Amino acid sequence: MRKHLLWAFTALLTLTLFTACDEDHAIAYDLEGQWQGDFGMYYEYEYHGRIYRYDSYDTDIRFVPSSSFSTHGYGYQIDWYTAGPYDYMSMQFEWQARDGAIYLHYPYNPDWDAVIYDYRLNDYYFSGYFGDTRIHFSLHKIDGYYDWDAYDYTYPWPYWRSAGRDNASTEETEGRIVRIGNRMAEQGK
Repeated sequence: MRKHLLWAFTALLTLTLFTACDEDHAIAYDLEGQWQGDFGMYYEYEYHGRIYRYDSYDTDIRFVPSSSFSTHGYGYQIDWYTAGPYDYMSMQFEWQARDGAIYLHYPYNPDWDAVIYDYRLNDYYFSGYFGDTRIHFSLHKIDGYYDWDAYDYTYPWPYWRSAGRDNASTEETEGRIVRIGNRMAEQGK
């Protein structure tokens, strides 16, 4: 009897582990690709002693798996702005699907790191909440070609003006970025 209970417990544990692993693979499979929506990014810009805040109106984001059937990988993110001295901000991040949650890690700014527990994800839509907050985000999958190589993802993050000048030249003459963040993550703290 004792051997049968031990065998049954081992079988149940194995089934549970494989189910969690299969769930993470399914999440990674659905997550892979290009998405568009609002991730709540902003930057603050100091100009002649005054600080101005500019919220992004749209985010393009791409999840790339490390290999076939991988539950982790890297990604690209471009946040778009209608106002302010810069049109967009581009960056790279790392992601992982683990135990049913999605982890986002920004190597050069860990303050942006997030865990997404409560979400809905399918082939067309990705919506949910950052961490244990009630701050909602919503993305939809986009098809077709997007020229991700047209943007630079090296650190320090590049910021571009409509005229095509980078932030080093404009910061020296006009002002400087003093803070970059995620308004959704800040509201949740």
